[in-house]
Amino acid sequence: MNVAMAIWGSLSGAEIEIWDDHLDGLLELFVHEFERCGGPTLDRGELKRHLIVYAAMMGLTWLLDVPQTLSGISDLSEVTDRRDSRIASNERFRAQLLILTAFLNLWEKTDMGAVLADLASY
Repeated sequence: MNVAMAIWGSLSGAEIEIWDDHLDGLLELFVHEFERCGGPTLDRGELKRHLIVYAAMMGLTWLLDVPQTLSGISDLSEVTDRRDSRIASNERFRAQLLILTAFLNLWEKTDMGAVLADLASY
């Protein structure tokens, strides 16, 4: 498992406020602890770019299927948020929607397009 995959896996189900308010601090802590435990020194900015690339791959290959999955909810048009009992009572729907929301939030808050374009130039 690569480091970006591990970080995405551990944070993908976190509430959006964690992503918005604590991502840089969590990445800094990870870099510090990784080195303290004998790993090489990582650049936090580069680590964040790897996380964004991994999230983009996951979001575009798996998460964009979530709307189709959620279409199985009765009266979906009446659902106002992800805490609606029709979503909250179904772990598959709840988890997929939260992770999709984390992906879309990361896409909105970072320049995911620029990161991917930069990757294409390698």
